[in-house]
Amino acid sequence: MFLIPFYDKDIEQLQDTIDSITYYIAESVSIIALNDCKDGAEIGLAEQWAGKINVIEFFAEDTAKWPANTYGSLFCKKYQALEYAVKKYGFKYLIFMDTDALVTGSELFRYLEAYCSQHSHNVGILGSYNVRADGKKRTRWQWACYILYLRYFNQKIKKKSLLWNSWLPNAKKNGYRLGSHMLGGAFVMTYECSKSIIKIYPYNIISQEELQLLEIGDDVLFSWLTYACNYSINDFGGPDDPLALAIRCLPIEKEKIISTKKQLIHSLKLGKHGESEKELRAFFRDQRK
Repeated sequence: MFLIPFYDKDIEQLQDTIDSITYYIAESVSIIALNDCKDGAEIGLAEQWAGKINVIEFFAEDTAKWPANTYGSLFCKKYQALEYAVKKYGFKYLIFMDTDALVTGSELFRYLEAYCSQHSHNVGILGSYNVRADGKKRTRWQWACYILYLRYFNQKIKKKSLLWNSWLPNAKKNGYRLGSHMLGGAFVMTYECSKSIIKIYPYNIISQEELQLLEIGDDVLFSWLTYACNYSINDFGGPDDPLALAIRCLPIEKEKIISTKKQLIHSLKLGKHGESEKELRAFFRDQRK
């Protein structure tokens, strides 16, 4: 199963991203297309993939007053979609993707099965955690400092909040280091982890925290929750792994993505050698012909 948030100007990118899924993923799979548009307009895209795949446009009922494309509101909308998916579908892996991510190989789920069968039963998230596909280390310090600023100086994280008094102690007990997070542009969450998170912290509790007002990335909050529920985050985006992920550009050359059989990539905003998103999408679209 895939969950893809999209914004007002993302429709063409959403179509291309979904086309990459329908091309490479042979298994029966569903997509939740999470509408985070400013006007909340319903966009009828499902007909384009009728008979090929189930496309669900998910609209959060109580988020009309929230701003679009902001850290806190997007986290809460994703959380609603996660709870919806857990309750309705029997998925094994939920793949969160932005519209500037693509599936680039047909063996993604085989790699996931192989990894999870060889590692601990408490695997929660797979993605770019400690190291990127080009071998560069990822850091937690920027988010750690910002979270402490929000708590002690800005005071947007209340002292008595569930986030501070429950999530953080539980996460730290299970080995979490403040600010640690997988890269949010594309990552995989297992069903068991998803179910545990929703059971311990259902959305009605999350909504009481007013996390839609926070300025913390949804990838940081999901990482926080994963550790709080005693699940781990594992690297799946290193040089020898099937994912190639970076924040604002591709971490390796587009040709190397093909030659090393990377299965999921982010971000298409910029290529390793300065290629535009249009050029990159055309290149990977040619690979699908």
